[in-house]
Amino acid sequence: MSVAPLLFASTARLAGWAGSAAKVARSANPTTPQTFGFDANGRLDLTAIETYVGGVNVAARVDTLLDQSGNGFDLVQTTQGARAYVQRSQLAGSALPITCGPNIQYPIPSGLSVDRANHSVFLVLRPHLARASYAWIKLGTTLTYGTTTPDTATAGGGARILDAANGNVSKVQSRAPKTSGVAIMGYSSGASDVKFYNNRVIETVAGALTAGTLTGGTIENGNGYSEIMAVAIFPRALTASEMASVGRSLEAVAPIQIGQTKLVIGIGDSLTAGQGSVAIYVPTLGMTATELDQLYTALGGPPDVSILNCGQPSIPMTAINGTNGRNRIKELMDAYPEATRKVVRLHAGINDLRAGSSDTTIYNAIVAYCTWLRGLGVKVIVSTINTQVVDATYTAQAETYRLSINSQIRANWATFADDMVDYANIPELADPNNTTYFASDKLHQTANAYQLKSAILAPKIAALLT
Repeated sequence: MSVAPLLFASTARLAGWAGSAAKVARSANPTTPQTFGFDANGRLDLTAIETYVGGVNVAARVDTLLDQSGNGFDLVQTTQGARAYVQRSQLAGSALPITCGPNIQYPIPSGLSVDRANHSVFLVLRPHLARASYAWIKLGTTLTYGTTTPDTATAGGGARILDAANGNVSKVQSRAPKTSGVAIMGYSSGASDVKFYNNRVIETVAGALTAGTLTGGTIENGNGYSEIMAVAIFPRALTASEMASVGRSLEAVAPIQIGQTKLVIGIGDSLTAGQGSVAIYVPTLGMTATELDQLYTALGGPPDVSILNCGQPSIPMTAINGTNGRNRIKELMDAYPEATRKVVRLHAGINDLRAGSSDTTIYNAIVAYCTWLRGLGVKVIVSTINTQVVDATYTAQAETYRLSINSQIRANWATFADDMVDYANIPELADPNNTTYFASDKLHQTANAYQLKSAILAPKIAALLT
């Protein structure tokens, strides 16, 4: 690496590092981890770990990620439930995540400190969400780097730095991370601006953060929605050329997606985000197998296609169609000028129903949003709304409205969209009490359900991409 990091933790070996990689504990013996090194390819020795724990994808957790900078800032998590799983199914380009599982956190040692207005951070990660308000890394207790919500009033469609200590100042880049592969993301906080990095693209946002010492922090996995393969913290701002050099060197950890001319965007609520499958391991499907994750596989992994999962848990259709929701998604799409063909899959409305909105209000919002997208030259696939169990949060009247909306979509989609995907007509998803396809809340869905949805969506996407 052209610039020496203050901290570097990864399951891939940093050039020049002669030490071990991590300490891993069996679930049965969480307080007695064993130290493991790298294999002949410079990767965490999975074979040795699997021998130790008794099989492939058998529960084992990372107690310690060793700091390869030589500065001794090892990432140690003493709480077994907050440690990352060692999960071969999550390999991406031979890189294993260091934050695989639900609500994983690793404290940054308190001895590490940087200046808020003079430091840099880089991450190699597999993001499952392009946008939603989740953290990847926190420095100190007040500076957060991660994703941002789709309907925020702050301009920018991509990743965000939030400075809670100084009036919640946000610095937001326009380019969100692709969720169909590994992303190398980063930022440099300098004296007059913040520079963002996203898969070889550098963007400058004017205005500096307020100076001040940040001590310690946490490496996080966005509530299970991201899997970090490497983290590098630098004690000063990097120039654009230095950022470019660091970013390219980190591609040795895992290959990235660049230059795709076709962009698929999933827009919706927690069902698009994949809630119900997040950080849950399913044999043959892996962990966090959302619909949009499985869609890329269902499409055959085309090299000219990238996917952005823009699901936002709890967001209603009316907010997606609001001024902020429209502005932010347009900024996100405009930030990918190389994508000359764009297809949006819209799947939303259940949160409006849960909030008591009428069928007319929700249907009109769906029509208006699809019509607006098509006016931008975007191809649109609209979906019907899946059911949930009738309970205190979802009334019988709401179910009646859902059936009405779906009937109108089936009858009229050709007047406001380019195609329709009938998720509500999938037989396996008719009964929310079916635990194979629905989560315990009988609203969100499992990886098995998302597999069915991606299978019927893929040919429709493919047809509009040609």
